[in-house]
Amino acid sequence: MATPTRWLSWIAPVSLLAAACAHEEKQVQAPAPPPPIVAQAQPAPADATPKEVADAAALKQLLTGPIAYFDFDKSNLTSEDQEKLRALAQALKAHPGAHIRIAGNTDEIGTEEYNMALGQRRADVARTYLITLGIAPSRIDTVSYGENRPAVPGTDAAARAKNRRDDAEPISSR
Repeated sequence: MATPTRWLSWIAPVSLLAAACAHEEKQVQAPAPPPPIVAQAQPAPADATPKEVADAAALKQLLTGPIAYFDFDKSNLTSEDQEKLRALAQALKAHPGAHIRIAGNTDEIGTEEYNMALGQRRADVARTYLITLGIAPSRIDTVSYGENRPAVPGTDAAARAKNRRDDAEPISSR
């Protein structure tokens, strides 16, 4: 027959083991990465003329929304898109230090690889048009986000049409 002290010698380690097993470590999640930093179009200097102030406002407005929309599986510019790009070219000419990035986007139909290539073709066609309008190639970068940055959530025809676009993003303005 076991003595009480023997039972205690068994109970203490077992209870410590049970307590250790019952203890759950809290999962520590790494903080979310900060959003990418994109430079904002700079306002005109305080001593700017009214025309320079208006030009800066026009550039800022042009860089806040899509500059082109595309039909399904297409990368050609419509006359409306060309008009927007002409206005953007005029604003860029008024701000010779401005540098932009044209981001090509697609809807979710198609493979990711295909959509990345289509988004790049869309960005390139807008860049090429701006270059023909007299903007230096060194001032225009391009990137494709494919289907990864939808403007509108959803998979209906209206959402898809809004997601097939080019956006102009300011990189810097000097």
